[in-house]
Order: sequence, then structure tokens, then C-alpha cells
Amino acid sequence: MRSASSYTRPRPGRLAKAVVATAVTAAVVLGSAAPAQAQKLNPDTVDFGTEWPESFESVCAPSEITGEPLSEVPWHLSNTDMEAVHAQNRGTKADGDPVKVAVIDSGANDEHPTYKDRIRDGLDPWDPKKKGRCDAVGHGSEIAGLIAGGHDPESSYIGIAPEVLIYPMRMYPENYEGADTEISKTLAAMINTAINEDMDVINISLTTLPHASLERAIERAWDEGVIVVAAVGNNTLPMDEMEGEEATVYPAQYEKALAVTAYNERGWWTGSNFGSRVDVMAPGDQIWVPTPKGNGYKKVKGTSFAAPIVAGLVSLITGKYGSEIGTGNADWSQWVHDRVKATATPAPGGYEDCSGCGHNAFQGNGAVNMVRALTAEVTTSGFDEDRENGETSMVLEEKPPVDQLPTVSDEWADKRPIVYGSMIGVVLFLAVGWAMVKVIPNGRRRGWKPQEN
Repeated sequence: MRSASSYTRPRPGRLAKAVVATAVTAAVVLGSAAPAQAQKLNPDTVDFGTEWPESFESVCAPSEITGEPLSEVPWHLSNTDMEAVHAQNRGTKADGDPVKVAVIDSGANDEHPTYKDRIRDGLDPWDPKKKGRCDAVGHGSEIAGLIAGGHDPESSYIGIAPEVLIYPMRMYPENYEGADTEISKTLAAMINTAINEDMDVINISLTTLPHASLERAIERAWDEGVIVVAAVGNNTLPMDEMEGEEATVYPAQYEKALAVTAYNERGWWTGSNFGSRVDVMAPGDQIWVPTPKGNGYKKVKGTSFAAPIVAGLVSLITGKYGSEIGTGNADWSQWVHDRVKATATPAPGGYEDCSGCGHNAFQGNGAVNMVRALTAEVTTSGFDEDRENGETSMVLEEKPPVDQLPTVSDEWADKRPIVYGSMIGVVLFLAVGWAMVKVIPNGRRRGWKPQEN
């Protein structure tokens, strides 16, 4: 399992290396996790009250990571009109019920005032009495804050969907590295649990290996209209070419997960994995998040933190359009995926022929545009016919195809060798000149004897 932290392996015989894939915080880098025990759970019956077949016996000690007062408006908020976004929806459905978001991660501490009462009882197979509301790593708490923060009267920080409810599901108890199919099976069991608990959205900021049970869980979520948002990972690797034990790019690599990469204020974040399955981009570098302890904030980076921004947007879409379009089925899943992708717009610089003009392996369909996703004209036609052809059923405007994968746009690329060569030449010329004028004559006068002080 890979995540933004550096993990220490749990003792043998404990559950899983879940890959908290994809995020890199200031102190945490996507890594893999340690071996896990197979979980024989009935996908149709597991829920938050299920007693898992093995006691993992890892008492949760909440993370001690603290931060600092928020000293600026986070750029991931200032680059969009959040007032306009929240005028459309804040994470509440038409009937007044909050959208329910499962965060499958390291749990979530609810101490920070930004959460208020938005974190509810979830699942923790390691320390069942905590019900997911304890985070020894900090990663899951940061994810939860990006989605549902914004209730601290002393701070201007705001989550993407501040009225949703967060249900933390503690996938891994400690920092660790590694990935195997037992982790994938455990992740599948957690996805099925979230579906059975009537979650609307599932955020997965981790990556692991492919497995049939994991793919079935993703397919089931799609069929039942539960939107799975997954980070693509942080290793700058070609996802389509990764095989065997190196293929730690799932579940994002599955077609029916909404795969998210990261960008920063300059463009595509170069730590992201890339490939044909990338759907959209979201801010994922120098992102302010609430700390798991105290009331401070810190900056993080990684696709782990881009995914919850998209999960927040999906929650807003669910709140605004769910009753109109109709949730709980594959048509809803298709409609949400199509809307998020079709309303995407170009990200800042970084690539030529980039987002907004078609799909490419680095930027997918472009950067999510929250205002556009919540205000563009609604269309529901063409689902069945377009899905048969593997095409998007919602096109808001024509986007010319990208003829080839983008290359980094660098206006100095051709000039830099000449400039550097010229600079080196000048330095060498001056050095030789100085030697001819100063060093050699002085040496001759002394007969090349060392100079006396």
C-alpha cells in the first residue's frame, strides 16, 4: 500500500499493507505496505458492526503532528470562486440529508475545530472501539479536512464540501511500506462495507496491486451509484506499463474509478504517475491541510491530496443533482464521471496542447472546474448508446484531439545549452587571460619558486 508517509512494518501476522498510495506530505511519501492476512468477509453482509475474522490488536495512539496558524488563503481555494461554488451546494442533498463520504485511509482524528461534528463513526478492524475516529498516522485526518473542513470560527479555512459527513475507515494502523494482494482483498472488503453502509462517495488516497475481488468491488460500486475517487500515485511512472508486483496503481487504474492526478500553480505536478486511465487533475502540491493534533495547519503534496478535492466536488454534484438525475445505479455513476470530465478546463502552464483540448496521459481531461461542474447545462441523453462505444455521454463543447502526448513546454530548452556553453567559454577565456597576464609573468620572475610571504 502506498501513501505519503514513510511507514514502518507492522509485526508479522497483522493485517495488511494497504498502499496509502498516492500522497506525499512534507514528511510522508507514497510507499508500499506490509503483508496482511486474508479476510474472508461476505461482501454483501459486511458493515460497520461486522466483527472481522481476525483481531489485529493494534491500539490506536492518535498522531501528535501539529501545525501552525493559517497565514494565507490556500491556493487550492483561491484559484476558484468558492463563494460561487458553495452558493450552488455545500454537501447537502435536496431532502436535507448530508452527502455521506467514506474515507478509506488511516482513520481520522476529530480534535481539530475545523471538523466540528462532521466526522462520524466508521470502521477500525485494528482497534474496533475507536470506530475509525483515531488516526495514528495523520494522513486520513488531512484528507477529511480537505473534504469537510471549515467549521473553525478562528480560521478562514474551508473544505470543498463542508456539510458532508465523513465516515473514516482505518485501512492501516501505522507507517509501513509494501503491497500485496492481501492488501487488495482488504481494500475490497472495505469498499463493500462502504457500499452496504449507503455511502454516496468513497475517497481512496492509496494504491495497491490489482486483484479480482478489488475489481469486483469497484464494479459493484459503479453499478450501485457509489462514486469511487482514487489517486493515481506519486512515483512519476507510466501506469499502463507497470506489471506484476510493480503494478501498484490500483484501484485508480480500473476504468470505473475516477482517477485523479495532481497539479500545482505552474502546471502538472511532476511527481504524479501518468497513463491512459488518468481522468482529471486537481490541486495537489503545497496544499494546506488541518493537522491531526491541535488547531494548526501544514502544507502537503501528492495525488493523495488531489483526490479528496475531486471527492468533495463529486459530493457537491451529488447534493445538487442527485435527486434530479437519480442516484443508486450505473447511469448515475456514468453521469457523474462524464460531468466531471466534460466540465474540466486547462490547468496552469506546464504542457503544450494540454488539458481543455482532449485527453492525454499526464492531465487526463483537464483540471476540475467546480463552478462549471455545478452550473453547466444538464444533459442526460445518450447514456446507453455512448457507453456501448466507450465514449463520454456528455459533451459541453468540442475539444480537438491531442495528436500526441505532451512534452514539457520550456522556451529555454533549445537556448539553454548555448547559453551554458557560452558562459563556460567566457569563464575559461577569463581564466586563461588572467593566467597569461598575471600568473605566468610572476612565475617567471621568481624562477617558479614559491612566493615568499
